[in-house]
Parts: sequence; C-alpha cells; structure tokens
Amino acid sequence: NKIAPGETVKLRLYKNDVTPDEDTVVGGLTEADTAGYAAISLAKADWTIASVGDVTTAAQPQKTFTLTGAGTHYGYYITDEAGTGLLWAERFSDAPHTLPSGGGTEKITVKLIGE
Repeated sequence: NKIAPGETVKLRLYKNDVTPDEDTVVGGLTEADTAGYAAISLAKADWTIASVGDVTTAAQPQKTFTLTGAGTHYGYYITDEAGTGLLWAERFSDAPHTLPSGGGTEKITVKLIGE
C-alpha cells in the first residue's frame, strides 16, 4: 500500500496468532484491545533515513505502549492513519507476549530496511 506524502502512519499491536507474509491484509490482523491500549502515531518528522551502499534504512525512535490490563500480543503492524491500509506487519520473534492483570509495556523500535 502507499500513503500520501506527509500522512501520519499508525503503529498497532495485533492479538491473533498470525505470522504475517506478503499476502497479509489489515483485515487478517486483530488489533489489540488490552486496557490502556491506543495506536501510536509515527510522525513523518521522526523518521531517520540512512543509506550505506545500496541499502537504505528508515527508523523511528523506540515507541512504548503502556497497558493497564492483561493481554496477549503476537506482533505489531503499521497502517495508514485510518487503519484501512496495511503497510507492513511483523510477528514478535518471541511471540506471544502475555501481560498480567496489572498490565505492562510493549516497546517497539520500528525499522525498515530496503535494498
């Protein structure tokens, strides 16, 4: 999917047991609904772009979801602002992450590497 220049994209957590691939669509991911959860905006100005040889990397500063209840999360995904277009998704390498009844945090550093 493509986004409009300057459009803010959203970082979201998903709670279903899915390993995203190139055929994954936003409807195939179930957004987290853990108490305290809210999608996080990734502002255009916060991206750091670097190129070394033929490899370009785009990264955001680490983002933290602060959750106040129990929940299970399998990964994160990036959508357009409306949440209807999927840009990419990634399963946590140590999925699932299970939070106790008191909640906790999920810390994610978004990084995209292109060749």
